[in-house]
Amino acid sequence: MIETALVAYLKADAGVAALTTRIRPFPLPETEPMPAISYARISTGRRHKYLGRSNVQLPVIQLTCWGSTPDEAMAVVEAVDAALDSRSIPGAQVCLVQDLRPAMFEPSPRPLWRGDLDVLIGQIE
Repeated sequence: MIETALVAYLKADAGVAALTTRIRPFPLPETEPMPAISYARISTGRRHKYLGRSNVQLPVIQLTCWGSTPDEAMAVVEAVDAALDSRSIPGAQVCLVQDLRPAMFEPSPRPLWRGDLDVLIGQIE
């Protein structure tokens, strides 16, 4: 699964690992220490060819970078964005970082801030 490769890639990146190695499927547990990253597949596109379905998947994975402060959340967003800038994950190709939103307050029992990146990944099955 591409999510497993993406998580391993981010955990191995020095810039991301310097801030956090807590990368979990969405939603994060409320007790998760900050900063952290959650991920969710928000769509699974597939390329088609003239005679039918191809073996190329184009999932969109949303990475949400969490922090206790806006600066902490955005530092994680910037580290993840820099890690994905190489556009190459073993077994896949990062095609596009679609969205980089400013940190937003997330109402919860404790104040949290987040920034989202939506990543389109090309993968041949």
